[in-house]
Amino acid sequence: MKKLPAIILCCLLSLSAMAELRLALIPLDQTSKSMADIALAELSNDDGLAFLERAEITAIEKEINLSSVLSDYVPKPYLMENTQLFILLKQNQLIGF
Repeated sequence: MKKLPAIILCCLLSLSAMAELRLALIPLDQTSKSMADIALAELSNDDGLAFLERAEITAIEKEINLSSVLSDYVPKPYLMENTQLFILLKQNQLIGF
């Protein structure tokens, strides 16, 4: 579990030239929620990072769940406007874009 913050930090090093990086750390299962909490605790003191608030994460999670259930559903893009990096966590896997 301690590898997750290190992996996220390594992903962010290439973007460190930016003044502040806004990112969404989105856990998609219970195990990932625990890992996300650990990562947030360890990375929250970094002045170059700003994480989305839980309410924003919840709204994005709802959009992801709707789009996986309804094949013709298009997620609302305004929910993702304020983020430069998305990190999805599911079953001990990390996907960043």
